[in-house]
Amino acid sequence: MKRLISYALILILALLMSSCSILKNNINSEQTYLSVEIFQTLSRTEALAHTTGWDFKVVKVVTSEDTYYDGKSLSGTFVLVDTYTYETKDERIKTVPVYRRKSELR
Repeated sequence: MKRLISYALILILALLMSSCSILKNNINSEQTYLSVEIFQTLSRTEALAHTTGWDFKVVKVVTSEDTYYDGKSLSGTFVLVDTYTYETKDERIKTVPVYRRKSELR
């Protein structure tokens, strides 16, 4: 009976640990190909950009390896890392996704 309980506890512990590791691996796994044009530089390494193409969604892009400026175009695989909330000129509050190039993540 003790052996059966020990095996059951080991099985439950193994299932719990594997579930945690799967959840941890999915936290920053949302990646996508983006082609964007910066329309407002927030700092040397942060900017708001329109995705190019027909959808014109706004995203924030951040970098640790590049310099951003208005009008700069970027494309490649990006990873969702956060959200950013800001107030528009007409005093509306907007929240947009924040992306970083996949190549910059270590």
